[in-house]
Amino acid sequence: MAEADHEFDIAVSFSGRQRDYVEKVVRGCQARGVTVFYDQDETVRLWGTDVIPQLRRVYGGVAARYVVPFLSREYLDGPYPMDEFSAAMRADVERGGGYILPVLMDDVVVPPEVLNPAVVYIRADPQRPDLLSEVIAEKVGAARSRHQEPRDVSQVVEDAVEVRLPRIAPNSFSAQATLDAALSRVGELFAQKIGALDGFGFHCSVRRSETAVKVLVEERGRPVCELVLRDGGGSWSGRLVLSFAWPRVSGDAANGFVSATWDANASQAKVELNDLTLFGMGNPSKTLLTYDELFVLLWEKIVSFIERRV
Repeated sequence: MAEADHEFDIAVSFSGRQRDYVEKVVRGCQARGVTVFYDQDETVRLWGTDVIPQLRRVYGGVAARYVVPFLSREYLDGPYPMDEFSAAMRADVERGGGYILPVLMDDVVVPPEVLNPAVVYIRADPQRPDLLSEVIAEKVGAARSRHQEPRDVSQVVEDAVEVRLPRIAPNSFSAQATLDAALSRVGELFAQKIGALDGFGFHCSVRRSETAVKVLVEERGRPVCELVLRDGGGSWSGRLVLSFAWPRVSGDAANGFVSATWDANASQAKVELNDLTLFGMGNPSKTLLTYDELFVLLWEKIVSFIERRV
C-alpha cells in the first residue's frame, strides 16, 4: 500500500484515444501491488460530484505520489488532459521536480514549453504495456524503500504549528515562464475554437508559434479583423503585446499588453490584461486572470466586433 500521505502510488492522465493501452498498463501495475488512480475505477466515488476540482486535487499533488501522463497529439490538443497536466506541473514545481513521469505515445513531439527537454521520459511500446507496468512498479518500490514522501514545505509547517506564511511569489515563480504558458494556452484554445464562427458566415484561422498567436477572421475570403498576441521586445520587453485591428494588423502596431504577476490569494501565477484598443475593456482595475480567462476576453473582443459590424 501507499503510505498514509498518499492515497495512490500513481495517477494516470491520458487522452481517451489511448485508453485501451493505458488500461493494460494500469492493470499490470495493480497486479504488481501499485495503487492507481484510474478514472473508470472511481466512477462510483465521483458520481454526482463536480469532477474538475476533484481531478485537480488528484493531479495537483494531494492524492498521488506520482503522475504518469501519456502524452500524445490528442492529449496536447485536449482541454481536460491539459488541465490535469497543468495541475501536475504546478505540483512538480512546488516539489522541486520528480513528480511527473512522462510517457510519450507514438512519435509525438512535445513542445519545450509543455515539457522541459531535459526531463527524462519513456517512449511507450504499444505491443508491450507490461514492460511499462514493470518499470512503474520498480519506480514506486524504490520510492517506498526510501520512504520518499515529497511534500509542499509550507503544508508541513502549517500542519506542525499553523503559522501564517508570506503571501508572496515563491522562488519558482518566473514571469517569462508564465507569459510563455499563457501564450501557449491561448493559442491552444483558439485552435480548438477554429470552426466556431463558420455557422455565422465567418471563417477563423489560427497560426501559432513559440512567440506568437495570430487569429484572422474572414468573411467570404475577405479579412474582417485580426488579433495578434506576441512576445514583446524593446520597450515591451517582459510582456506580451496585443494587436487588434480591422481588417488586418499592420506592422508591429500594438494597442495592449499582457503582464505576468503572482496572485497571492490563489497562490498561483496569473496575468494582467491592459487593453488599450478603441473598443477595449480598459481593465482599469488590472484584474488578475488565469490563462483561460485571458482567452475568453480575447475571444469576446472578436465576437463583439463582429456583432457591431453586423
